Amino acid sequence: MNKVIKYVFVLLSLIVLGSCKRTIDKPVDGKYKPASADFNVLDKVKYADFTEGSVLFRRKGLIFGGGYLYLKSLFNETVSWQVTISAKNSSAIKKIRGVSAQLDTSNFKWAGESDFSFFKESDSARITLTVDGIDKPVSDTTIIINTTKVTASDFMNPYISSVTKTRVLIVDNMELATDFPKRKMSSPYSDTEPLEKEAYKGNASYPFDPIEGKKSFYLEGRDFNLNTYIAGTTTNTLTALAGFVKNTNPDSVYVNVYVRGFGDVNTALNIVLYEVDTLNKGSKNTQSELNKIREATTYDNINNDVLQYLLPVDWVGWKLVSIKYSQFRAHNSQGGGGNKLNEPNKLGGFAFELSSSPNMVNTKVSLAFDLISITEGAPFVHEDYFK
Repeated sequence: MNKVIKYVFVLLSLIVLGSCKRTIDKPVDGKYKPASADFNVLDKVKYADFTEGSVLFRRKGLIFGGGYLYLKSLFNETVSWQVTISAKNSSAIKKIRGVSAQLDTSNFKWAGESDFSFFKESDSARITLTVDGIDKPVSDTTIIINTTKVTASDFMNPYISSVTKTRVLIVDNMELATDFPKRKMSSPYSDTEPLEKEAYKGNASYPFDPIEGKKSFYLEGRDFNLNTYIAGTTTNTLTALAGFVKNTNPDSVYVNVYVRGFGDVNTALNIVLYEVDTLNKGSKNTQSELNKIREATTYDNINNDVLQYLLPVDWVGWKLVSIKYSQFRAHNSQGGGGNKLNEPNKLGGFAFELSSSPNMVNTKVSLAFDLISITEGAPFVHEDYFK
């Protein structure tokens, strides 16, 4: 994913204060070095980058052309400090801690990564430097992030994370509709029960605080016929992922998705996997054969295995969920007629279904989800999206 970003630095305030106790989140490597009453900043905090504002943004994060955004300053003594970078319009945050008498590229540099959520396009980020023993920030600055359109070149095929060495396939990040014509999640649909159709709401481009980019997928509804199912979506074809997963061990493959709960009781997300049991029968499929399978407009759920995992969504806010492939079980209504084995290397497609579980008549349930991935070797971690 390549996009060019320019940072405009807007200095809101620069504050240097004396003593008064405060505590950073936690000491660094067990070290705690509060400032003395004589603490002073000898060289004012400066914000700079190696390329004077030009930066590349891709799945690896905000990578400056040859460098990073960094802070530079000099203190009169060694102290424990923390730099907190927080987004204005999302929950994205990054904290970097250290113990030193100076800030420079040796101990602070930021390449756009975050500890949770992701810094968004055309957003601003507040950068705060705090020193243990000082009750107010030593420096407090805002940078404005301007970006160009995202492309999908880094998402078409799996990549190896340099952080975890995990093989990662981004299935859909809800942003790139035209780039994923087959594996993109389709328009949402509801149960056919008339009252449920009337109460149902679905938005494949939900704009309110997505975990990444500008969109997430939102589903809402009520269960009137008490069959638990309310609404859902699938990959545009149920064979779109055929051949992408190579690992045959269901204990080593993970389905990962960020899920947002809104506090509605009985909300559950039913994740459905569609396998292609004819895949690699007898010999390895050629690329042309795989392409033909991926483009199939119908799915044979009589001769293929259909698996499901019901996830209770009993939290508020975003949460990264990773489910081991071996934890999926035969779908209650679409068990299929395959070989009854969980075979991740035969995964063809997904469905994500909003359920009321345990079902309760006319009770609103809702959720959102974003950034679906499949990983081989370990669960997805936040850093995998950057590295």
